[in-house]
Formats: sequence, structure tokens, C-alpha cells
Amino acid sequence: MNYQISLVFPLFNEESRMKNIPCIMECFRKLFECDFEIILVCNGCVDQTLSIAIEYSTKYEEISIIETPVAGRGNALKLGFLQSTSDLIAVCSIDRSWDESFYSVAKNLLETGNYDVIYGPKSHPSSTVVRPFYRTLPSYLIKNYISVLFNIHPVDTNCIKMFRRSSCDFVGLLSEFNYFAETEFYLLALRENLKIFSIPVFVNDSGKGSKVHLSSLMQFVSESIRFKFFGSNIYV
Repeated sequence: MNYQISLVFPLFNEESRMKNIPCIMECFRKLFECDFEIILVCNGCVDQTLSIAIEYSTKYEEISIIETPVAGRGNALKLGFLQSTSDLIAVCSIDRSWDESFYSVAKNLLETGNYDVIYGPKSHPSSTVVRPFYRTLPSYLIKNYISVLFNIHPVDTNCIKMFRRSSCDFVGLLSEFNYFAETEFYLLALRENLKIFSIPVFVNDSGKGSKVHLSSLMQFVSESIRFKFFGSNIYV
């Protein structure tokens, strides 16, 4: 089937959130008046995420599955992007923290506007964000850390987005970073002088399972330094 939109869900031990799939399917069927595919990328899962994903794939023809033993968001996104059959590709979240109406707005902008990538950042002045301080503070620090390290305007890169595959030739060259993966995508889009546009979103990130670990922040810093000084000569 020729799909017009590919929706990529990177999944790492998400068995407790897989119950959201039916609601996600219902939502997307209402949002899009076209054929779409959902790509579930199970990366390094050691729980029941994969088996649950397989069950849903037999129920919904729009769902396909990628399984990789390598745990890492960057690897998962790259695999999903490369398997997609559409020019419009979106990065989605299984926890449904973001209002999915973003995707229909982004789709219209990409189809009717002169844009290559549409972001839905929490940092947008008109975004409505419900999240505890212990998550807001790390996001603020990371945003400004990246701004200083790469000399760019402070921006929230760890968010949902939709982009034109035909404009982003670099997706096949993405590294296998974990927490830095989304920022790498943004920096490469800047290098290619792509037309990036951000729109406000509603985000409810107040779930009990939503935590920030020091080890995650340290890994982000480590990956950003590797990218800055060893992974590319763009910003050296």
C-alpha cells in the first residue's frame, strides 16, 4: 500500500503504555483523511513490549514492527525513518503526552507551506505545558547547554515533529546516539539550511512514570561532546 504519512514510535520497555495503541489508532483515523502507517520500533526491549506490538499488528493493518536488540533512541528512529514508505514522516510518543492534533496541523503546513520540518516544542511561547518542576529544570538546562555548545538559539529539540523525507537526505547518516539523537537531527537540519517551523502544542507530562535520571543527563552530555568534537566537523 502507498501510505501518505509514516508515524514512527520508538519503544523501549513500554509494556505499560502499549494499551494506548487503540486510542492512538482511533485518533489518527479521525485526524487523517488519507492512508497512514504506524511503525513500532522495539529497541532493546526486555519486557513484553514486542509481544504486545505483534498482537496489535495482527489487529491493525496500518501497524508494522521493527525489532532491534540495540537499545537507543537514535538507532530506533533511524531504522523507522529508513523503513518508512512515505515522504511525510512523524516522530511520535507512545505515552500520548503531546496533543496528537499537532500532526494534522503539521501535515497541512508541510503540504501547503514552504517548510521542511515542523516542530512542536514545549518551549514555544504559546505552548501549554503541564509537567513537574523536576522535569522542567533539566529541559531548561539542556536547552541552554546546547545553545552555548553549538552557538545556536535556545530551542527544545526533544519533542514531536514531522518532516519531509525528500528534504532530509541525512536520515540515513544519523548516529546511534540515545538521548542526543533528537538534537543531532535538528543540528543536521540546520546544516542543510532546511526551513524549520515551530508551532505551539499542549503537553501533559505529569505521569508518575515520567522521571529524569542523572545518568541520562550525563549520557546526553557525553553524546553531545562526541558529536561536537568527533562525530562531525560542522561545529568545530
